[in-house]
Amino acid sequence: MEALLWNVAARVLVLGIDVILDFGFWVRSQRDDMRARAAQLGTDFKIHFAEASEEVLLARLAARNAELPQGAFYIPETLLKEWILIFEPPSQEELG
Repeated sequence: MEALLWNVAARVLVLGIDVILDFGFWVRSQRDDMRARAAQLGTDFKIHFAEASEEVLLARLAARNAELPQGAFYIPETLLKEWILIFEPPSQEELG
């Protein structure tokens, strides 16, 4: 799905239209790859990062899980804690 979205985004970017990709970009290598792809097209790449503490994320998850709409999947707290360990926040350099 991400490859398909990138293909569409690339076509739009070369037309001079801004694109927002709401991928996880959990690790720097993913962000570096997308930055390089944008550069190949001659376009800018900017990260918008909203930081939240583990405490806030766990509270939001608990609230989400307490009121799951039909068809939504339950995310256990332990899984979120695993994801937190994997995530590499963007550096000040990346945020430019």
